[in-house]
Amino acid sequence: MRPQPGDNLVFAFGDREGQVIQSDDIKLNAAPIEAYPKYIAENTADSILRDRSRLNMVLVMRLTPESLSATMADKTADGLVAYSAVCTHTGCTVEGWDAENKQMICPCHGSLYDATNGANVLKGPAPKPLAMLPLRIDAGAIMVAGSFSRKVGFQQQRY
Repeated sequence: MRPQPGDNLVFAFGDREGQVIQSDDIKLNAAPIEAYPKYIAENTADSILRDRSRLNMVLVMRLTPESLSATMADKTADGLVAYSAVCTHTGCTVEGWDAENKQMICPCHGSLYDATNGANVLKGPAPKPLAMLPLRIDAGAIMVAGSFSRKVGFQQQRY
């Protein structure tokens, strides 16, 4: 199941894997954090980590609100932005980060995405922007506020 409104975002990897990401954990202009959505139930045994599909992995970052395009306003929270981590070219994981230019970089074929403008493609071969996941903050925790802005993933190219 795709991320659902009300899911928390949790660290996907590392020492804090599975822990809820707090707003303060995301530093301004720092490299994006890889995260998965998680439904947290009152009974923890009923909680659901949505990590069974890599299409649910998102990159969470904090940018200055004034640097973000106006079209992103309803999908961000206090400068926090989340994009699908799946490149729209061949499905590689977007892992690179250029802090100076606020660009996400796919290591497979060098596609560049503009983090300040809806992950629009600045340099291909990626054919379309990354999907954006709307966010909100609740008691300091970063939460999903809606569905992805577009279909996540890539489409097989026919040559």
